[in-house]
Amino acid sequence: MLGYHATATRLRIAAIERTTRRGRLAGHKPVLARSYLALGDIATAERLIDESAALVDRIRRRRPDHKKLNSIDAQIFRSRGKLSMTIGEYRAAETWYRKASRSVEIAFRDSPESRGVRFKRALIGAEIARSLVGQGRLIEAEIQIRNVLRQTVSQVGPNAALTAVVLMKFTRVLQAQGRLAEATRMARKILRIYAHIGVPDDSWQIANIRRLLAHNFVIGRQWDKALVEFEKIRLALQSDRNLFEKKFARDLGRALALIGVDRHPEAREIAETVIAER
Repeated sequence: MLGYHATATRLRIAAIERTTRRGRLAGHKPVLARSYLALGDIATAERLIDESAALVDRIRRRRPDHKKLNSIDAQIFRSRGKLSMTIGEYRAAETWYRKASRSVEIAFRDSPESRGVRFKRALIGAEIARSLVGQGRLIEAEIQIRNVLRQTVSQVGPNAALTAVVLMKFTRVLQAQGRLAEATRMARKILRIYAHIGVPDDSWQIANIRRLLAHNFVIGRQWDKALVEFEKIRLALQSDRNLFEKKFARDLGRALALIGVDRHPEAREIAETVIAER
């Protein structure tokens, strides 16, 4: 298991092992499932989500007025949405994310503007936009993500980590629309935000943004610029070679960029590795 998500997974497994209360166990499992999805382990993620849903059903039968169940529902629905996105079922993902959004509003109706609720609302809203992109509903996706960004900036400011996360989703919408220059400017803005708040260069977040930049350049057939971004990722992740090799070195966008500069043997090696792992 790799990098940030591997660390998060280990911590969440430890939390589950310490937990004896069913409610807390049900709440931990869907969050852990999202870490497994990030690591590519779909089967384990699906099992954890189903186990959490079964626990919630059991608790609800005994205590239908349990105050935390709607919050756990939101976690389960969000994880089912992430699972659907992972396997390309974007319409189903939208349905799950909208269910998650409704559950958050019900669960926190007494504190609708708390920091935690704002964070959940922004993340789920941004995920809805991603699911719309997957369905090709690009105008709706832009309206959705603009609304989320407007609300997020008004609540936490323009240079907050949450704002950067929402901008990342917005960048993907612009990329899907073919607005590559705007997407590139927005990606660089995210890098400035992370530099402002002290996110290190060897972080998963920075690497993901640089990969998005690289993909923009690949789409625009700017092969050299794309390879520069991949090289920045490689240098930043020298302390975590497994993460680079698994998640970035074998990126098919990198293979296309290598073909673009006539480095065919390296591109072929990437393609053969990806095919062999499927």
